[in-house]
Amino acid sequence: MADLGKTLPLWVGLGLLVGSLGLVYGLQTPSVPLQAAEEDKETPAVLTISTAAVQVRPVLKTMDVSGSVAPWEQLQVGSEVGGLRIAQVPVEEGQRVRRGQVLAVLNSDVLQAQVRQAQARLVNAQAQVRQQQANLKQNQARLIESDANYQSALSLSERGALSDQETRARRTAFESTQAQVDQAQQGIAVAQSVVAESKAAISQYQAQLAQTRILAPDNGWILKKDAYIGNISAVGTPLFTMARQSRLELNAQVPEADLPRLKVGQRVTVVSDADSSLKASGTIRQVGPAIDTTSRQAVVKIALNGNERLRPGMFVRAQVQVATVNSLTVPAQAVSMRQDAAQVFVLTGNKVQVRPVQVGERTGVLVEILSGLKAGERVVAAGGGYLKNGDTVKVTSLPN
Repeated sequence: MADLGKTLPLWVGLGLLVGSLGLVYGLQTPSVPLQAAEEDKETPAVLTISTAAVQVRPVLKTMDVSGSVAPWEQLQVGSEVGGLRIAQVPVEEGQRVRRGQVLAVLNSDVLQAQVRQAQARLVNAQAQVRQQQANLKQNQARLIESDANYQSALSLSERGALSDQETRARRTAFESTQAQVDQAQQGIAVAQSVVAESKAAISQYQAQLAQTRILAPDNGWILKKDAYIGNISAVGTPLFTMARQSRLELNAQVPEADLPRLKVGQRVTVVSDADSSLKASGTIRQVGPAIDTTSRQAVVKIALNGNERLRPGMFVRAQVQVATVNSLTVPAQAVSMRQDAAQVFVLTGNKVQVRPVQVGERTGVLVEILSGLKAGERVVAAGGGYLKNGDTVKVTSLPN
């Protein structure tokens, strides 16, 4: 009993210590089971998309060419009269003119004086013609009378009724009158030649007078002006350079290998790298007949439709519509680029898979697919901005 009394306090202390430790650990034990905590983990969201079918549609095939803009036909306009001072220049560079419109006027005072002189010579020559014609008539009348006297003298001389001396005198008179007739005829011919020469001179001067008004040979566009008031005209020196009928064309340099794809009449769309807002259209009018032996290229001439912003010398690019073929197509927004490679998301069940594709022409809102897809497959058309390969999706619509 004495030993029990000694150990009892020790056992009571140990019990109190164990109870205290149990109370502390009981407060730190989780009150929520582990399975319930795992169920509270975040569930991935399902993305909503719309899809489109891969379809065979007509696709316009194009070929890119480039070159410089030039006049369809360039006209050099100059003076046909040299040595005259330029008096008027009523047009400027960049102006569009009509056929027959006055481009420049030369001083015509000298030519007008020459016309008056030639006209005076003509009047004098015509007077000489009339005078010689009157002389001819008189001499012809005298010749008739002289011939009759001479014939009478011959008859009388044969009968011995007229002396030989008188007969010779009448013969001499006849021959003299005949010479006067011939002289009058020659005088008429000379005077008539002066008349013709004077008329020719007048025509020449009048033609030169007309040429003092330099006219536009056709409708067109003044590209360059080298005519200035006070300058002296020179035959063979251009005063104006015109684009005939204001028509421009694109002279495109095309490699020999691409020429078989081009034909006269194919439609062309033209753009400029220097001016993104410039748009023009045209048609091929000539496929170059010769190929440069050095560059292995030919010039293809493309007639451009009217566009006030096109200028000769501009460098432009053009898309030639070479053919229409049936090809697989998808909406343009279905194609995305990753590291310079094209790809689409293909719908398989309720998941999407990334599929690399090779693209071709773009026609409006569609893109041609050269490889990577088959007709009838469905691709993500909208909502694919945050998709990853293998994502589960919800399809809201299935447009064609």
